[in-house]
Amino acid sequence: MSFSGKIKAIMALLMATGTCAMAAKSTSARVIDRLGDAKFQKKTNIGEWNEIYMGTRVNERDQIHTGIESSVALVLSDGSTITVQEISLVEFTTLQIENEAQTVFTDVKTGKVRFNAQKQRSGGSFKFRTTTAIAAIRGTSGIFGQTPKATFMALANGNALLQTPQGLECEVNGGQTVYIRPDAKKCHTINAKSSGSNHFQELLEQLIDDPNKSDDQIIKEAQQADSEIQAEFEKIKDKFKCHFDSVKDTITANYLTITGSCSKGVSLTLDSKTFQDARRFEYTADWDAGISGEKKFPATCSVEIETKCQNTKKNSKASQTCKKQISADCGLITTYYQAQNLTPTDSLEITTPSPTTVCEPGAVTIEGRFDPTDTEGSLFVKIGEYKSKNLVPLSVNGEFEHTVSISDALHNWNAKEAVVEYTGKKKKYTKKLALNIKKNCPQVNQLPPVVSLIHSDSLKCEALFSLQGANDDLVFLSTKVDEVASKERSFTQDATFKVKLNPGIHNYTLMVKDQADNSSTTKQTFGCYPKNKPAITLSGGNYELLRPPPPPPKEDKAVVYKTLRFRISNVVQQNPIHIAHIRVSMDNSTLLDLRNDQITELDYSIPVELPYAKVSKVTILVEMKNGRKTTAVKTYEVN
Repeated sequence: MSFSGKIKAIMALLMATGTCAMAAKSTSARVIDRLGDAKFQKKTNIGEWNEIYMGTRVNERDQIHTGIESSVALVLSDGSTITVQEISLVEFTTLQIENEAQTVFTDVKTGKVRFNAQKQRSGGSFKFRTTTAIAAIRGTSGIFGQTPKATFMALANGNALLQTPQGLECEVNGGQTVYIRPDAKKCHTINAKSSGSNHFQELLEQLIDDPNKSDDQIIKEAQQADSEIQAEFEKIKDKFKCHFDSVKDTITANYLTITGSCSKGVSLTLDSKTFQDARRFEYTADWDAGISGEKKFPATCSVEIETKCQNTKKNSKASQTCKKQISADCGLITTYYQAQNLTPTDSLEITTPSPTTVCEPGAVTIEGRFDPTDTEGSLFVKIGEYKSKNLVPLSVNGEFEHTVSISDALHNWNAKEAVVEYTGKKKKYTKKLALNIKKNCPQVNQLPPVVSLIHSDSLKCEALFSLQGANDDLVFLSTKVDEVASKERSFTQDATFKVKLNPGIHNYTLMVKDQADNSSTTKQTFGCYPKNKPAITLSGGNYELLRPPPPPPKEDKAVVYKTLRFRISNVVQQNPIHIAHIRVSMDNSTLLDLRNDQITELDYSIPVELPYAKVSKVTILVEMKNGRKTTAVKTYEVN
């Protein structure tokens, strides 16, 4: 039977309603990566869109919506992955499994998806649908979706079948991109080595939706674009170097950790996970413990190059360059998974990969199997001081799943492992799951550090602060004085610390931030007044003898007018803010009295009236904010 015939038979079998279909049970997809604005709607809560996180379970009839520059990657029960690309709306219409064969039917309402489908077992099906066409996949990777003008399928390798409601069929092979327009009588096939790459797909979608281009023009220009991309790739192909550490040909664990390294500047997309800096990478893929078979994980490498901008104005003299991504297949990791059945001597198994990273959504989901034939069995999950209820009554067919929240607020974020204990009639079994809890994730690291003032001393010029919330964390302290930043400090535990104050009055801003960017800020104004004693310098010295001409005979009040000049020195930074009080007096009369903010200078000129034939004394008092005082006396003798 031809490939097309096989697909038809499978599709017909799936569309039929009979006892076999009724025997299938629902399964789910799990979110393994997300970027940007992504939300999902459960079938039971129509119209209610919620945030989607790492580990979120997506069930039948649930929908996912992504915004600009956003995506969501999900893994299915057999290890196949589907990545909902940006500005897309997708419904997972059917997610079922029966006899190790899964049925997946995905409705791409808008936008597109990238997929890596593992080879489907007999009786299984992996399909996508738009309003224009249905695509049946047997085991390949590529992109499927729709534009306002057409439905398209692009394959990097393998093969698939596109079918329209009107009965049109077209086979798509690796290195081909095929698009179908609504009510079309023909499939349009583009042979392009770049099929399946994001950059080529974006160019093609623009061509397909251009109302001024015929299909022949679209195919011609797409193939020309493919040739240019391949030519660019040839020039830089030496940069596409990635090494993948070897994996076993056959494995019995239902997960595979792939490690390796790439050249500097190379970003790597492995299965559905993208590493922007792939100089060293690690990726763990997992699947349902009961689904044996070959597992394939394609790798795509990308580098950014500079090229001439296509929209540069003709009259522009300046050469303009733009950046774009060039991508190419750079590896295919394969292994064969052989499922292992539980035996009486091993009645407990954890199927969650170990170690498991805990980040979003601040929780770990522990899955596994136990012997359900022991009617007296009990199963508990322990993490630190936490212990679950008995999970046996909550489990079906010996399969358990339990989620435990992890955070600093719950005081369990230092846990290194989860322990699963199963106690049967005759024996107790214990399994451990290593935890890699990321303290830089906001869902784990929830409590912000707090800095508060204990006291300040304006004479010692220091302030003492308390830091709380730094235990078992890494907290950074940044200080600004009048909005000018000073050196940062770091803490790994709660502490008290001093801040040296600058002379004068200044505004201090202290911000503490932890690894997850939780932060708090305190703002204080402090004065610092070093214990300097001021000095007073009198112009003309401490004594002056004045010999003015005699006053007119009829003058009632004979006085001489003089200007007293003095300077205050030995003030820190010559800043008057350190002075608390200046008083100038003569013969019980106050000539000048200034306090605090009234004092704005250090040089003074004060007019005085000196009576004839008398000795007059002017007293100058300067008191500092640090408490120290200085007095000077100016003596005038009028003769």
